[in-house]
Amino acid sequence: EATSGSGTKTYTTVTAANGNISVTATQGDIVLGALTASATASKSISVTATAGAISDEGGADDNTADIVADSATLSAFSGIGQGSAGSIDVNVNTLTSASSSTSGVAVNLLGAASGAALTLDHAVTVTSATATVSGDITFTSTSGSGTKTFTTVTAANGIIDISAVSGNITAQGISTSATAGKTITITVSQTDGLLTHSTGAIETNGGLIRLSADNMTLSGGTITSNVSSGAADGRLRPTDAAQNIQIGAGATDS
Repeated sequence: EATSGSGTKTYTTVTAANGNISVTATQGDIVLGALTASATASKSISVTATAGAISDEGGADDNTADIVADSATLSAFSGIGQGSAGSIDVNVNTLTSASSSTSGVAVNLLGAASGAALTLDHAVTVTSATATVSGDITFTSTSGSGTKTFTTVTAANGIIDISAVSGNITAQGISTSATAGKTITITVSQTDGLLTHSTGAIETNGGLIRLSADNMTLSGGTITSNVSSGAADGRLRPTDAAQNIQIGAGATDS
């Protein structure tokens, strides 16, 4: 824990063989190299930049894990995974929370095996992601064929873009409705991949909603691009242009 000094704190390599990792800076930014707590199951990593940003020590979009553990929590004031170094790369079963007041959140979800905590192509659940004042939220997934589930993703004044190169996506509560005109885009790039929305609300305030996948199960929840009128202005697109979208039973226009 760094309780004084406004300079940047860089953590190139931090490893816990049988314990949790907690990194906190009350002032200044935090730069992450490789924080690892995956040798033992059920261990967590927490990173908090109370007055600054959390960024990647590696090059732009290096796809190398900055955080490896069963679960992780990220909290910043002025951005997560922003700037020239690209997104924060996490290899976890659960991203419990990723929250920033300003500048936005950018996280890349990985699916590699590691220690006792992570199996190859494991599923990932993002329990909560928020940009509480301003900034976009971007989630990518460049490795791992496990399903990525997004329970709650909320941008107060920014767009939301969620995508996976491989594996399916389950989207539940996804919202940009606090500010007019902000869009939501969810893309499953894998051929014959599945996008599921069975609970919660995908909602904007006049912003377009784009859902892209070869298969969609829209069997519950709501999709609304105008929270005032309840109307939906959305576009459904297959990943493979030659394939029809398969929409699961129970989808209705209400």
